[in-house]
Amino acid sequence: MKTNQIKSFLTLVIALSLLVVVLPLSTNASATSSAGIRRTPPVARTATSSPKENNLRAKLQARDASPRATSTRLALNSTSTKAVKLSKTVADAIVKADKDIVKRIDSLNNTLERVAGMKNISSAEKSSATSDIQSEINKLTTLKSKIDSDTDLATIKTDTASIIAGSRIYALVIPRINILASADKINVIATMLETISVKLQTRIDEAKASSTDVTALQKSLDTITTKTASAKQEALTAQATVSSLVPDNGDKTILDSNNADLKSARANIKTGNQDLKDARKSAKSIIDSLKTLGQKDIKKDIKLDKNTLSGKSAKKATTTKAH
Repeated sequence: MKTNQIKSFLTLVIALSLLVVVLPLSTNASATSSAGIRRTPPVARTATSSPKENNLRAKLQARDASPRATSTRLALNSTSTKAVKLSKTVADAIVKADKDIVKRIDSLNNTLERVAGMKNISSAEKSSATSDIQSEINKLTTLKSKIDSDTDLATIKTDTASIIAGSRIYALVIPRINILASADKINVIATMLETISVKLQTRIDEAKASSTDVTALQKSLDTITTKTASAKQEALTAQATVSSLVPDNGDKTILDSNNADLKSARANIKTGNQDLKDARKSAKSIIDSLKTLGQKDIKKDIKLDKNTLSGKSAKKATTTKAH
């Protein structure tokens, strides 16, 4: 019986031993089955190139390092730099041209105002002057728009030359209008002095009636009459001289003729202004003398003509820009 018990015990021990060994294997198999088949990580391959690839790479490197390739790169860089510089040059040229045009337009607009203020020239002359000025303003405005849209230097240079070419008209219109405006002012002031002369003659006659020697006063009054008449004639001559002038359009003969006539008209204006200065001086001398003789209210009688006597109006008349 003991022998049977021993056999049963040994059988149990062997069975347990087998169970201990088989159970871990089964667990590992199950884990492998559930997790999937493990992949062996790929072995990193060393990058290798074929002799043909190596040869091609060497040729490319040699080409990039060649003087010709270096020269090409430098040329491209130089071209890019030149393009930038050219773009800036174009922009600068446009800005300068615009400034020149705006300056001319402003000057012409100022001249238009002078024409509008003229009182002693014919309506036909005023209309003609206004038309000439406005036409030039329109041309310059159109030219400015054209230049602002230019993109290359050559075109800008051509358009800018148009400003200079157009200045032939500009150079004639402005001086002519200035002369006409100055002549108009001379006529205005001369007329004011004539009105004063009438009042002064009345005052001199009153002094004469009181047995005062008015010989010197009458002589000064005669000077006013002579000088105002002379000033008016100088103004008339200046107007007539410049009224018929036309742009030379490149014709040297016409240019020389225009310059001579402008010079002559300016001389007329200068002489006319000097005549007015002499007439004002005589008028002031008479007023001072009559005041000394007891006519204390004389300045009240001519108070409306104060600017004429002080020369303020004449100063405006003589302000003529030379072109």
